[in-house]
Amino acid sequence: MAETIDKLRIAERRVALGQLFARRGQEGALAEKLRLPLAPGCSAVCEEYVALPLAPGQWMLLAENDEAGFCRRMAERIGDLGHISEQSDSRVAFRVSGGKAREMLAKGCALDTHPRVMKPWACAVTIMADVGVLLHQVDDAPSYDLLVYAGYAACFREWLEEAAAEFGFDFESAAS
Repeated sequence: MAETIDKLRIAERRVALGQLFARRGQEGALAEKLRLPLAPGCSAVCEEYVALPLAPGQWMLLAENDEAGFCRRMAERIGDLGHISEQSDSRVAFRVSGGKAREMLAKGCALDTHPRVMKPWACAVTIMADVGVLLHQVDDAPSYDLLVYAGYAACFREWLEEAAAEFGFDFESAAS
């Protein structure tokens, strides 16, 4: 049983993504309406999406169900408080999980992912293996979502596999 829990897993995931921008002076109202975090470094989990803060007044919204109409529905909810930009095709999401996930990420990430520093729902924009990554700790298993621009996804996947090789891992491709 312990072997299953500790096994390193890497999965390419299909998710709906939208980058949300608050209109000037509307950050607080938008955050309240959509239950968005205003503090940097900590995500908010809602029923429909996870909100990852990027900068003041900016968030990446991630919906697990990969629905085509996600950003359209969010735009209707946002109204005049801001706007959302569809990002689903421009980014690729990888989930890294298992007992050796922290150790594997340390090979290319300068962030301290030790549990005393990084807790579930923490997120940060960082460089990993020379690629810009939006890193989000999903739980204390630990599991991490790594969002990278689509143009870098193939080389980033190669790096993930190389970094995970010493631990042994399973890789799951996203459904086409």
